[in-house]
Amino acid sequence: MNYYEWREATLLCKHCGWSGVGKDTKLQEAFRQLAEYGCPACSERIAVVAYPTTAEMRSSGAPRDRMLADVVDSGRGEWGRRALRSADQLPEIDGDNLVLTWDRVDRDIVISVGDRVVWRELGTWEESDRFREIAEILVARYGVRLADLVPTDNSLDALYGDRVGAPYSVDAVRERIQGQHALGAA
Repeated sequence: MNYYEWREATLLCKHCGWSGVGKDTKLQEAFRQLAEYGCPACSERIAVVAYPTTAEMRSSGAPRDRMLADVVDSGRGEWGRRALRSADQLPEIDGDNLVLTWDRVDRDIVISVGDRVVWRELGTWEESDRFREIAEILVARYGVRLADLVPTDNSLDALYGDRVGAPYSVDAVRERIQGQHALGAA
C-alpha cells in the first residue's frame, strides 16, 4: 500500500481493537525509505509505510506535496552537481602519510587535510555508504599514501544516523585504508 492509500485506509489494531484511518496513527520510527506507525490507543505497531515517490507526490493533487517534490528533486540535483564521482576531481596532496578528516559544516561533508579542504559536497543523512564511496575514490587518487579517513565528532550524527551497523561499516572502511597504507609503507 502506498503512502496516500495508507493515509485514508481503515486500519484495525489487532492488539486493542482500535479502528481508524492511517493518518490518525502515530509515527513510531522513521527510516530512510519507510516509517512505522503505531496504534494511537495502545502504541502497537499497526503499519509500515513506504515514503511516497516524487511522482506520487506530484500526482497527489496537493500543492504542498508538489512543492515538496520540487524541493526533493532540487536537492538531488544539487547533490548530483556537487558529488565526488572520480579521483580526477581531487587535488594533488604532498606527503606519504595522509590523514584526512571527514567533517560536517552546515549541510556539507567536508574532507580536509590539516586546514586544507580537499573536497566539499552536500551531505545527506546516514552517510556511511557515502563514506565508503568517497573513501574508495580517495584511495584511487592517493593510493597507499592515504593512511586514514577520520570522522570528526561533529560528523557522527549525520554519518551514522539511525543505522545500528553504521559505526561498524565506517570502522571497516577505515581498517581497509589503514591496512593498505601499512602494506604500502612496508
